[in-house]
Amino acid sequence: MELAPPRKFFAQRDRSFATIVANEPPWPGREVEIAEAILAGPAGAMQRELTSFLANGDTRDRRREFVEKAIVKFIDTVNAAIRRQDPNHLNLGLRFGNTPSEALLRASRGFDVFSLNSYNFRVDNQKLDAVFRATGKPIVIGEFHFGTPGRGLAPGLVQCASQEERGVAYRFYVEHAAAHPAVIGAHWFQWIDEPNTGRGDGENYNIGFVDVTDRPYPELVAAAQATHARLLDVHSGKTPPVTRQAKPNAKDNNPGQSGTASDVLGQPSKRFSSPERALPEKRLCR
Repeated sequence: MELAPPRKFFAQRDRSFATIVANEPPWPGREVEIAEAILAGPAGAMQRELTSFLANGDTRDRRREFVEKAIVKFIDTVNAAIRRQDPNHLNLGLRFGNTPSEALLRASRGFDVFSLNSYNFRVDNQKLDAVFRATGKPIVIGEFHFGTPGRGLAPGLVQCASQEERGVAYRFYVEHAAAHPAVIGAHWFQWIDEPNTGRGDGENYNIGFVDVTDRPYPELVAAAQATHARLLDVHSGKTPPVTRQAKPNAKDNNPGQSGTASDVLGQPSKRFSSPERALPEKRLCR
């Protein structure tokens, strides 16, 4: 899936950072592009501030520094407003679509929960460890899924060999996510298959729990039922997660996204002995 150019985000509404701190923020690692879009756009407060900042030295690192500071300021401002106006609801964060920088992780301490998408056969425990070490917040996986080719649909971002293997992949992913002490949930994307003619951007994945006529995929449903019945025991450490791994789609052209869990991500998480923050000794969900 291609990321939209940063300039598109600035064109949607005003030129504030509200336009790029949105669903699945795509900008970690693209801060220099954002700075270029600000400078090339219409005059405004953000452009004036950036121009003034760069007057003391215009380098890629300084452009990145400015954008990062502006985003952190945006996060802090919005978090404070939410706390002030709606103190009784959880703030689930930005649901990052990529790995944020250390500065953004530190800014995310203002959230109640840190959320990020993780498309693979298994969550990246090293990434989860780093997030918890920097934020101290429980973690929700914002999106994951498994698809398979058929019914006129594309197989999705993480591709399995069959409907049965989708169920196998679901059990392995969810139970290994639940085994991480900081994880409190994982959100499947999405409930229903996408249209075979494509949604607005053309995406047409076979990734639903049900098809477009509301008929369940029994292999996936049965796998979810089996895993959900034991999930609290897995999270509490009483029961180990399943070990069977899914067979990937042999025609998958994106082996970095798919492949068996052990091929992609290696060994389960080990507890930290970090001077900044250790993983919780008690699980965060009871």
